[in-house]
Amino acid sequence: MLKTLIIFLFSAMAHTALAQSAAWLPSTGNDLQATQLASSRVNLPSLNNDRTAVQFSWPVSSSAMLNAAEQPYVQQSRQYWLDVSSTSLASGITIATTAPGAIVRISPLQADRQSVELSQSDITLSVQGNRFPAGQGIASLANQQSLNAAGANFSAGSVAFRLDDSTGSGEIGIQIAAAAGFSDQFVVHVFEPDSPAVLNLQVNRSNYLTGSQLRANLSLQGIEHQLSAADIQAYLSSPDADISVPVSFTANRQGGFDANARLPDTAGNSNGLWSLHALVKTRDNNGLTVMRDAKTALAVALPTARLNNQVGIHTGSAGGKATPAAGSESIQIQLGIDTAIAGRYAVSGVLYGTNRQGQQQPIAVAESANWLNAGQSQLNLNFAADLLSATNLTAPFSVRHLQLKDQSRLSLLQTRQQGLRITL
Repeated sequence: MLKTLIIFLFSAMAHTALAQSAAWLPSTGNDLQATQLASSRVNLPSLNNDRTAVQFSWPVSSSAMLNAAEQPYVQQSRQYWLDVSSTSLASGITIATTAPGAIVRISPLQADRQSVELSQSDITLSVQGNRFPAGQGIASLANQQSLNAAGANFSAGSVAFRLDDSTGSGEIGIQIAAAAGFSDQFVVHVFEPDSPAVLNLQVNRSNYLTGSQLRANLSLQGIEHQLSAADIQAYLSSPDADISVPVSFTANRQGGFDANARLPDTAGNSNGLWSLHALVKTRDNNGLTVMRDAKTALAVALPTARLNNQVGIHTGSAGGKATPAAGSESIQIQLGIDTAIAGRYAVSGVLYGTNRQGQQQPIAVAESANWLNAGQSQLNLNFAADLLSATNLTAPFSVRHLQLKDQSRLSLLQTRQQGLRITL
């Protein structure tokens, strides 16, 4: 009896010495997190109803420089689009170019006569009032059959051609008398591969939550220009194009333009990507008209769940008993989650340990997924003992690059780059 008591007291002392704690580190400015969850009454389609619990982890090199933070993407454009009527195209339209060799694609929205195909002789160009003979000034041309053979899918009557370098640049007239035999509307796409004029459009991230703020930057590079905020038309567009939200840009001190826009509260109610469009029309310092369109895609999620800052830490050997050898015990991170709408959710994170110089280095990545009902739940990140013992890294540990995903709606809900600090 006395021997049993001594063993029990020793075991209790050992567990007390291994008291574990976890503290959330401050959020970074680019973390994604909801201030308020979605209403449970929202009816969202579920694309993944799997209810199988999944947990796994794998090692990463301690010398790896990991960065899961979103890097702003810059969309660069040397192109623009025009919507024109068949009447305008038949009588002649004008496109603006800043360099020789522009590529022009003209497509009817709906061909009225499927048998009509445009040829090079149907196109008449004019430059600075000088009218070219029909078909001249064009270096090469591809009709709808050639375009589709190359893997594109354009409507009947589509044609693409490259202007000959000798045609020059500036305002170029295009007349296609045969356009009257097609639909009422055409789309004209102008791409200038050799132009120095590049429109840059950048957003601060690619994943957003409904109701959050989007920050964008726009600049026209490569030429001296007279671009002002009044020359910029921009808007946010929903996946089905049913919703359009105007976006206003203002000049900044770096010679570019900035915009802040609030995403609609209903932005995450449908599948698909939102997009930010920017259309620019200005003149360069030589008086040439410069036109550019740029578009970048955005994933907008309804905040159906979030980490609620409740954390549990459990350590143990492969046999399930706690051990004071930090390098030989497994670590389980229990993360509390508030769920507004039932679905399949997943959490992931990277475990870091401390080297002899006191620096944090990565050890392993863990992911966990399961079906969660509305209310309070938890998902666990399990880092096996063999992953920890394979390194010379010890406590204090941290879990960084945390991500919470809604796998039923295929959306990213939350990120915590600095994550939490673990003391064993």
